[in-house]
Amino acid sequence: EGKLRGKGVSYCATCDADFFEDLDVVVVGNGDAAIEEAMYLTKFANEVTVIVIHDEGILDCNKASAEKAFKNPKMKWVWNSTLEEIEKLSVEDQMEEFMFLGLRKTAGISPEDFRRSFDRNIMDVYGEKLIKLEKQGLIRNSGARISLTERGTDISNYVFSEFIF
Repeated sequence: EGKLRGKGVSYCATCDADFFEDLDVVVVGNGDAAIEEAMYLTKFANEVTVIVIHDEGILDCNKASAEKAFKNPKMKWVWNSTLEEIEKLSVEDQMEEFMFLGLRKTAGISPEDFRRSFDRNIMDVYGEKLIKLEKQGLIRNSGARISLTERGTDISNYVFSEFIF
């Protein structure tokens, strides 16, 4: 987990929940903390899958939390399972993910956050694409933030596809 912190793996759902807005996420565990955080994530995520080591219906959390979790339509369950491995994304994949997950948000992305995350200038990596999309009226670049325009939001899948290597 530590090696992948900030690269798709989180240990604090309440701290990082807004990163998972409208995404499908996975929670590993079935104790009080895992189930409470999974339920919290359902306020942001599209779907929360909980990986549980026990047989179907058996959780280690308190009974009240288990009952709420089972009733939550956004929660899915994978029983009798453990997580064997978390695949580390390449730097290119991480940059792609940064762009299309960040542009999904109204505030867009911060070129400074990109630089801090990848030790690269966003214009060195995506400059031609950003200029093209701005000329097409699909993004706005204020220098401090890059975000979708109203037109860009309407055809956001096209915009996101521009950042896939």
